[in-house]
Amino acid sequence: MRVQASVDFASVQRLVEPLKFPRLHYVLFGSLPLLAHGLIDRVNDIDILADNLGWQYAKTLSSISISAKGHEVIQLGDIEIYNEWMDLDVAQVISQAVFIEGFPFARLEDVLHYKQILNRPKDQEHIRLIQDFLQTL
Repeated sequence: MRVQASVDFASVQRLVEPLKFPRLHYVLFGSLPLLAHGLIDRVNDIDILADNLGWQYAKTLSSISISAKGHEVIQLGDIEIYNEWMDLDVAQVISQAVFIEGFPFARLEDVLHYKQILNRPKDQEHIRLIQDFLQTL
């Protein structure tokens, strides 16, 4: 399953649904929460964060490899499934997920936390977008 160079919200839904992930055992993260909240129009890949049960399921989909950042990852084309990400408490991130059109997305506050740590050029723009959005709530 190969994702185009960039995907919109409808494409994310179309690509994630067939994975049949166990409900409440995963969350869509990376830049996907910004997409879901309408802060950006497209993303380059689909990042999924899974808890233990979700990770066991993900291992039935493909084999584990090691990402450039040293995390275990299951790669399905441009879909990347992780069981950890930096210092995030995976269970907490999943339990606090925001459901948008039936899909669980990481809270923008969680995305902001790790984007501030990474602080890459694209993260700097995303940080600004998230902070501006959160100030309007």
